[in-house]
Amino acid sequence: MSFKLRTAIGVGAVGLAAVIGTTPALALDGHVYNREITPGHTDAGASAAADLKFGSTTHVTYTNFTVNDICPGDGYRVFGRAAAVLSDGSTIYGAKHYDEGGCDSAAWKSTDPLYLDTSKRIVKAGIQACVDLGSTNACATPTYRDNPH
Repeated sequence: MSFKLRTAIGVGAVGLAAVIGTTPALALDGHVYNREITPGHTDAGASAAADLKFGSTTHVTYTNFTVNDICPGDGYRVFGRAAAVLSDGSTIYGAKHYDEGGCDSAAWKSTDPLYLDTSKRIVKAGIQACVDLGSTNACATPTYRDNPH
């Protein structure tokens, strides 16, 4: 199985595939937001947001992908990443995008669209916010949108 999350340089047309199954999508293209609170804190943590557009059964475009370190500061780095549930039930994750500046700096934001491409059908795609605790990560359950294709 191949999985790529890449920055756009040029985008070709993506063919549409037939919808698999008879259940209508619960949520189509649109905004997703995800937040994780740092263990032992009440407000500090990570947030991630993006706008999703499904191009086919195996392709999703992420725009306005943003990762933010939530204040008050806890001293930990935070990251966001793409997440997708595939037709075989597996969950895959994209590259980690860090807000390196801490909670008092501007959020990390991709100025280019990012893409998630797989060889298996994407049932739903979304994002996940995490706090990098060093030896482990504290990550929220991803927030998803259903793929209408």
